[in-house]
Amino acid sequence: MKQNASFNTLARAAGGIFFLLLSLLPPTAAQGYDVYDYDRLLSTGACPKCDLSWAPLAGKDLAKAALDGANLHCADLNHAVLRLADLDGADLSCADLSFASLEAADLYNADLTDARLEGANFDGAYLAGAKLDADLKSGKEASSPPPPAPEPAVARKPPSH
Repeated sequence: MKQNASFNTLARAAGGIFFLLLSLLPPTAAQGYDVYDYDRLLSTGACPKCDLSWAPLAGKDLAKAALDGANLHCADLNHAVLRLADLDGADLSCADLSFASLEAADLYNADLTDARLEGANFDGAYLAGAKLDADLKSGKEASSPPPPAPEPAVARKPPSH
């Protein structure tokens, strides 16, 4: 009986250490967007190089937002206002940009592969170097709807030095 109790105590301690170490790892793309990055974007309008993959940004006014190099993979930007936004080098693959307003947005080298673009307005947008698999003039897409979103990451980023 004493041997069994020692084994249980050891197993609980090992499990606790495993979960402690797991919590120290950075969030993965499968976990979704970084809540800290999401809050920063909505409060400041700037979040370059942020992880906003799978973020629920439908209908948000992100006009003039600084999102250069941001990860917006599979983000929901349906009906979002991204007029004059800096999306230089952003990953918008799989994103839902249906009926989004992207007038005069900077999409230089942005990845728009598999993005949903139905009704999106790209008038005056800078698209040099952008990766597209849809015809923006006809609105025809080569993509299917995005898969369901994972839960958002809850880990906070440590303060930068």
